[in-house]
Amino acid sequence: DGEAHIVGLYAGVYDLKARLGDKVSKTDLSVPLSRGQVVERTLQLEEGRFVTVTVTDGPPREDRPEPPPVEGADVVLVEEGLSSFPLEGRTTKSGIVVLGPISEGVATVSARAEGFVPRVASGEDLEDDSVTIPLLRGGAIVGDVKDDRGFPVDGATIELIGTDLDGMPIHETTDRSGLRDALFAYSLAGPQPLVPRGELGVMPGPIPPIPRAGDIVSAPDAGGEPWVSRQDGTFRVAPATPGRVQLLVRHPEFVETLSDVLKVGPGQEVEVHVVLQRGGRLEGRVVEEDRTPVAGARVEIAALEGTFETLSYTADDGTFAAASVPKEISISVSRAETPGEIAARLVVEVEPGARATRIEIVLEKAREATTIRVVDRADFPLSGVEVRVQSLDVGASLARTFFSNDDGEVEVGGARGLPLRVVLEKPGKASAAHTIDSAERDHRLTMLDGSALRGTVTGRDGREKLEGADITLHTIAGALHARTDEYGSFEVPDLGDGRLRIVARHDGFASAERVFAFTGDPRRATEIEAIDLAPAGIAEGHVLDDRDEPVVGARVGLDAVPTFLPVGKLPSRLAITDADGRFKLAGLPEGTVILEAYSPELGRGRTEGITIRADRITDRVEIRIPDQGYDPKKLRGAGSVALTLAERSGTVVVLDVPEGGEAEHAGIEPEDVLISLTGKQVTTLEQARDRLSGPLGEDVIVEISRPMPSGAPDRIKLRLRREVVRR
Repeated sequence: DGEAHIVGLYAGVYDLKARLGDKVSKTDLSVPLSRGQVVERTLQLEEGRFVTVTVTDGPPREDRPEPPPVEGADVVLVEEGLSSFPLEGRTTKSGIVVLGPISEGVATVSARAEGFVPRVASGEDLEDDSVTIPLLRGGAIVGDVKDDRGFPVDGATIELIGTDLDGMPIHETTDRSGLRDALFAYSLAGPQPLVPRGELGVMPGPIPPIPRAGDIVSAPDAGGEPWVSRQDGTFRVAPATPGRVQLLVRHPEFVETLSDVLKVGPGQEVEVHVVLQRGGRLEGRVVEEDRTPVAGARVEIAALEGTFETLSYTADDGTFAAASVPKEISISVSRAETPGEIAARLVVEVEPGARATRIEIVLEKAREATTIRVVDRADFPLSGVEVRVQSLDVGASLARTFFSNDDGEVEVGGARGLPLRVVLEKPGKASAAHTIDSAERDHRLTMLDGSALRGTVTGRDGREKLEGADITLHTIAGALHARTDEYGSFEVPDLGDGRLRIVARHDGFASAERVFAFTGDPRRATEIEAIDLAPAGIAEGHVLDDRDEPVVGARVGLDAVPTFLPVGKLPSRLAITDADGRFKLAGLPEGTVILEAYSPELGRGRTEGITIRADRITDRVEIRIPDQGYDPKKLRGAGSVALTLAERSGTVVVLDVPEGGEAEHAGIEPEDVLISLTGKQVTTLEQARDRLSGPLGEDVIVEISRPMPSGAPDRIKLRLRREVVRR
């Protein structure tokens, strides 16, 4: 009768799926089950599809035979990117495995094999239910760990961090690799029988014998040599993901240390030496102004240089302690009742050695609250307004989001006397940003009726309506995103009057940008002139160094390539060179262009006078990076902000703001001029980069000057979160 009974389940939420031969049901997601409840669900079987996965030893290379298959690779197929029912398999001698059945929809395939680096293929890589996954051979990092006196350090644990050749983040340890191996081996046997476990003492057998006293219980093999330094201080990290990586070395008696940046290629062995410094001991006490100890206070300690971070809580007498602390640290203290608000922040120098550095932190009296009342033009209160409040004071980390009550009010605790940036958003009203120089007890902010902006994106001089074009609208309140419909039209609501910057992008066309002063009418949408995108061309070629050797991992783009990017996917307007130094850059405007290549190791090179034709490929483009003695300054802290900057006549100007970074989220735009960072004026690139870098837990207050359509620049203060960046 096709019925199945599953009993003995705990209360919770479950996913259900059925498979029979070549048929499969769609996944029934998030089925709630209460204690004692009987739930009936119907799963409809339909013809499934099978995915053929081929795993090869590396990608195809120029003038080389086809890459050989990889036998015994572990392959996992997941529907919709995340699923409770993954399918696992191992490749045959021909490097092929067929997985299924699965339902119609997006699927993701991952493959890993011993000695290789895991790789994921997304749904867009699957063509006709088949996909080829080229695995890169892992590299190896060998070296030794010594202390500052030259003695070897044994027992230091090692982690691998950085970015791979595609710019995606790396964070590898032997524990994680071992867990993946064990989980795959467990899952390969297929679904486990649904047997009630633990009820009334009934357990599935066989039950292993109880260990006798003195027996040694060992963990299963973690799948390789552990990443720990030996007695002579030497170590080997393998397989190491190819890319730009660093080793994070930890030992309880020393300050954790990051190695120099290492460029690891597929199958390449790299040598490195790591020196650990003995840290100091910090002892402290947190008290109120009346000398009362503060119990349960949250104490965050972060290195001004490096990645060291630790967290502690004060005891009943207000004391706390930390060992192996670096010389220069930043301490942030929060009260137990408000853990997200910094009550005190200070920089401390800790002397290395056995003697402790003792400090006392006195918390100032908590600031009083500020009430913000949001009203409309007729002075009626507005409920349900999203109110984002940020402190513009370097020493106060207030950053909270509220929603106004029926009286249009929000109470912002601890904000009295602080400079604030307040952003207001509500459907039907114009989004607005307000700056308050010093918060008082009450503030009344007015929201006006919102206006809509309507436009059309066309191609080929208006002859083609472009469906699916990405629209990014930069406003004073932040970036807004839209997509064109089948007629090439888009509409963005809830806009206020003022400066707007609009950017339109579509595959196969060059992007277009427009800056204008917007004046809307709340009664009807304001039409703007159609944005016509010119058909784009493609450039293919190689990036070479002075010795005619291919440059691997160089970024290639139009005009100027950003120096820093957020960790993650490469922006669509950039390309990256492969193992042969090849690149393919799409979306280029027709005409004569300049292409630039940037290598984090070699510097920059550019080629001018490249002719691009619409809907054509310009091949055999050669970009040469000359020897320039490139030695970029190492970032001071664990965090920074992904911005490309330049000096112009004694000022620092923003050249590029990468997509998806904290700078774009905060509202920084190209051609903004940096006036000050963290309250200090900046006039050089070195000053700007130094002040943008620091602990990840601390934000940066940025004051900028922005060109306006009227001609007079506007001065704006913003708060930026530091992020992990890559060169």
